Amino acid sequence: MSQAISALRGLLQEKDDRHVRASLSESLLLRAASNVEKDSASAANDASEAWEILGKIPGETRDTTIISYRARAIMLGAPHDTTQKEKERLHLSEYRHPDYTSMID
Repeated sequence: MSQAISALRGLLQEKDDRHVRASLSESLLLRAASNVEKDSASAANDASEAWEILGKIPGETRDTTIISYRARAIMLGAPHDTTQKEKERLHLSEYRHPDYTSMID
């Protein structure tokens, strides 16, 4: 997983592209999810990095994949002070993944 993340980071430096951002974020969130039980600090770091990468996708998005990644970043420990606006947006869009709704209820 680390090699794939490094390769995607390099690709993002070469070409700032929405799809590369989404792929890198997905990889970071998968690694965070697999590490959350044994190393919550590393999981939170990966979630925060994914959150930052997703935040640089221009404009408001209705792309459910990006919305889902943002919700996962929140669940996996992205800093809460930066995620409040996104939580409100998810609520208004009626995003209802069971894991997400159980976390915020």
